[in-house]
Amino acid sequence: MQVGYGVLTVVNIAVFVGNAQQLFRRGGFAGASGLDANQTFILLQQLLERTQADLASARGEIQVLRNELQAAEFRFEIANREILDLRTRFEEVETVNKSLLLWKLKENGVEPGRGRRRVGSQLLHLLTSRLSMTDLKSACFEAEIPFEEIEGEALADKALNLVTYVSKREKVKEFVDVLKELRPDVNWPDVE
Repeated sequence: MQVGYGVLTVVNIAVFVGNAQQLFRRGGFAGASGLDANQTFILLQQLLERTQADLASARGEIQVLRNELQAAEFRFEIANREILDLRTRFEEVETVNKSLLLWKLKENGVEPGRGRRRVGSQLLHLLTSRLSMTDLKSACFEAEIPFEEIEGEALADKALNLVTYVSKREKVKEFVDVLKELRPDVNWPDVE
């Protein structure tokens, strides 16, 4: 903003000096200012030189700002590339995580597939992607499932063991009904 204001001021001064020189040449400026023509010319010449120096300085400042803008645009482009790289890595990790969770389900006897078994993998995915540990604890409390007895420290482990727990006890429907009440914003699987 200051550079823009300075440039406008310099331009205004240059216009003023140009007009003053025209007045001087006609003889009107010298008489009005109380200075003789030679003194007026010298003052105007000095003012013009200072104005030109200010203008050159403002041009230099504008060039510095342009360079800084180009550098900022370059940094912004690098940041965008890094964000895209992080998104790609996150998707890769999600894919590996999903595969690992499905493998753990199979290991615990809840094989994803058709019908009821497929519900287990859907439920696990929703528990790990849409709920927090606190939400999981509340759901267990409402479903009268002893949260402390479900093994696992991390959300993924706790959710996996919880799905195994309700599947082995054939309480998946009751648990999903509780989840639907607690978190109606989630599209929970239909359980028969």
